[in-house]
Amino acid sequence: MHIIDSHFHWWPSSVLEQLSKRKDFPRAAPNARGGYSYRRGAGRGAPVNSWAEWYDLDKSLEHMDGLGHQVDVVCSIGPLSVAFSDLAPEEGRDLATMWNEEMAGAQRKYPGRVWASAAVPLLDPGSRSRCWTTPSTSSA
Repeated sequence: MHIIDSHFHWWPSSVLEQLSKRKDFPRAAPNARGGYSYRRGAGRGAPVNSWAEWYDLDKSLEHMDGLGHQVDVVCSIGPLSVAFSDLAPEEGRDLATMWNEEMAGAQRKYPGRVWASAAVPLLDPGSRSRCWTTPSTSSA
């Protein structure tokens, strides 16, 4: 059986590590689950708490390989999608570029198996076309 998991959690740890360096909101912090707790701001909703498995793509795919089915995945940005627009325009563009490069790298590593969502900050219209530098070479 061929399964496409469209609710797959893999987030590049480099993006959350970058958000962990911030003193102001939005920001992230390592949590007891081995993942990160992401907060948009004081009084702006509950934190998003992830765990270690969200940051190890190889291990997640290896686990799925052991299920006896062909499983391909669609990586969703999910609740982090707003982070890129909550930041100052230049910082949002740089973080979106980091996200997009990580996702493109995963697609190149697992062509036809890993599909990714691109991050686009909405505050700076000019930054939208600068958030990716090299298109993924995965099969489309």
